[in-house]
Amino acid sequence: MRRNDILLCSAVIAAIMLLFIACSKDKEDDVTNWKVIETSVFKVDVPEDWQFIDLHGIDTYNGLLTNYRDSLNFDYGINLDTFVVDSVHWRVSYETIHGKRAKILEGKASPQMYGLVMDSARINLVNPDSAQYTVRRFIMMQSSYGQMDRGTALKIFRSVRFH
Repeated sequence: MRRNDILLCSAVIAAIMLLFIACSKDKEDDVTNWKVIETSVFKVDVPEDWQFIDLHGIDTYNGLLTNYRDSLNFDYGINLDTFVVDSVHWRVSYETIHGKRAKILEGKASPQMYGLVMDSARINLVNPDSAQYTVRRFIMMQSSYGQMDRGTALKIFRSVRFH
């Protein structure tokens, strides 16, 4: 009889844990709660409560994606400052996102910050005779100081699609 009570208690605890995990699933993981934001340069998937703010750059195209709790700034253009990624402050992984080579950055300090760097987001032929090209760079970095959900940041980064 005692063994049956232990098994029953174990089953009840396991069921409660599964219920808790299922109910605590992050709302932003659900694809139906995401939308597409289309800028003049790219499209990106973001959680439903996020919005785009154009920051009206002078020599680059820049803006902000935010829900006023978490924020990601982006900058796109030819004349972007060199962004140095050092292994002391960042963990770097490389991925191909919609045909573009990308660096995914994860900060080592707390709260952990996230970023995306595409050194060759767009390459345009300027002069066919001399094979001159312009290379546009894209940088998207977390600009909020709280702990942003890693899954949300990565999902946003991996959804960037250039026109």
